[in-house]
Amino acid sequence: MILAECGTHPGILTLMQALQDSRMGIYRVQERDGARVRLQDLATDHTCTAVCASGYSGRLGELWFTRVLPPALTSADHVVFTSPYVLTAPDVSAWTAYLDRVASKKPAGTRAEALEHHFKWGPNPRYWLEFVFEAYSRHESGTIFLHGLPDVAESRPHSPSYRHLPAPDRKISEAFLEFAEPLLEKEGAPPTGQEVERVLQLAATIWNSVVLDTVHGNTEWVTKLRNQIAGQPPLEALIEQMILRKQSSFGHDLRLIGEFKIIEKNGEWRLRAEARAPTAP
Repeated sequence: MILAECGTHPGILTLMQALQDSRMGIYRVQERDGARVRLQDLATDHTCTAVCASGYSGRLGELWFTRVLPPALTSADHVVFTSPYVLTAPDVSAWTAYLDRVASKKPAGTRAEALEHHFKWGPNPRYWLEFVFEAYSRHESGTIFLHGLPDVAESRPHSPSYRHLPAPDRKISEAFLEFAEPLLEKEGAPPTGQEVERVLQLAATIWNSVVLDTVHGNTEWVTKLRNQIAGQPPLEALIEQMILRKQSSFGHDLRLIGEFKIIEKNGEWRLRAEARAPTAP
């Protein structure tokens, strides 16, 4: 290196090399201990204890898009070098699926190698910058919140595709019924009123869980939903599909589904639904 030839202090060279070797990545917060956090790298499954330079310690289970530097000089801890971008939606399963999609496009190397390159360079120089710009949701001291996936344009609040989705002033009954369509599809005889009501109760639970987690910046309600259906693989897969559907295609609609009623008219089922603000008691 030129700086080494110029007599730069070895400590500075060590820090610069650490920066050069590092990359952005997606990390899950596993533990918190004062100013320290235990992070798991979703790309490699490696874990480390780190100090967040911005002062943000986060919440258990949060996903961070950030750069983590290894211990340097006399420090025993890793360092979260950038203010973490908290990924509020979608959740860890959707991000794991995203990483799987990236790795599958580069079969020549290992999964870890493909993801290392992806996070370091991206498909193009502006890839990660544009993702952060379009996914911005809000910010608070020491952190910034992002919403959406890099390869799902309609999931990002500031993407042109996102703005083309139906506006939130659309009737909540119309948006909700469209969201629930995959659950209402049934071969054979048309579903009865009771069957439709049961399906819509499930759809409302999924919709409201995602809305509440998005608004509050956590995964509390979706986690509760997953715990309720744990051990039922077919239902688990269906729920995951619907969670991703809400986050990616209806993520802009942050109204809660209140009371709803199924009405039969001229041989067809009609839906009346009440919209509630996510901050309502």
